[in-house]
Amino acid sequence: RATREAARAKTAEDVAGEEAARATLAAEEANRRLYSADMSLSQQLLKQGAHQHAAALVEAHRPREDGTDLRGWDWYYLQSLLHHDVHSFSAGDVPVPGLVWDPTGTRVAAASGDGTVRIWDPEKGVVLQRLEGHRGPVQAVSWDPRTRLIATGGADHSVRVWDPAHPDDEFVVFDHTSRVLAVAWSPDGQRLASGGEDGTARIWDVARGTGTHVLESGLSSVHAVAWSHSGDVLVTGHGVDNDPNSAGHLLLWNSDTGEELGRTRLDSSVVRALATRPERDEVLMGQDYSTFRLWNISSNLPVYRATEASGSKVHCVAWSPDGT
Repeated sequence: RATREAARAKTAEDVAGEEAARATLAAEEANRRLYSADMSLSQQLLKQGAHQHAAALVEAHRPREDGTDLRGWDWYYLQSLLHHDVHSFSAGDVPVPGLVWDPTGTRVAAASGDGTVRIWDPEKGVVLQRLEGHRGPVQAVSWDPRTRLIATGGADHSVRVWDPAHPDDEFVVFDHTSRVLAVAWSPDGQRLASGGEDGTARIWDVARGTGTHVLESGLSSVHAVAWSHSGDVLVTGHGVDNDPNSAGHLLLWNSDTGEELGRTRLDSSVVRALATRPERDEVLMGQDYSTFRLWNISSNLPVYRATEASGSKVHCVAWSPDGT
């Protein structure tokens, strides 16, 4: 009797296994059909001009956490249609570490590896001006919306401020003690923040041409700087390049006194990019391993985190004008 019961149990187990296998196959087939239907619908939506709806359908079929990847040539083709360049312009083989729009949205300033800052007409793809003065690659660039001055940071340890209306005259030059990796204007355009490879961030009074604070954290390179919406807090992003075992850090500083307000140790290595959200005290950061975080400056707490499957370094982040 015990043998018969064991046999029946084994048979039931086999049947359950077969049913589970059939269910898995059915689910996989359903997913493949859904993928095909979504790709077909996305093509139709693109023809109708419904880009946002089409993009949502395409993005829904990125690889899943379990490793399932149904993407074929049609997925990549649709991605190319959704993300094609409106205009493109090239500096040749010269690296471009930074780009920024001018306040009117009609010109683009590009930090260049040849030591110049190129100002482009993006519609025509032509260089309008070249700002020359750095004695080495330009690593960072920022264009102030109020004063319309351009700030740049370079491998020559200098922070330079330029007036595009008078490109042959340097407005002011500040000296760092190491390669400058980041620059950012305060919201009122009166101060400038810079971050260096020596692990310090500095705040400069542009009108007086003097430094007001040296922010020393004892940490690794400052790759990114950003101001709070009100301008009373400076955010700095730190990390060690090419060290997968090194954590990134996010620090908050009182921009008036230079006092450290808080620091947070983050995984995903270097904090490479920061962008303050319009009209809110929140900052978006980009890190290695395709990690993005939204951080509340007031509470010094995370709002959300997102990670893409590509695992790439995030060198730049930016908000839409309305912050949505």
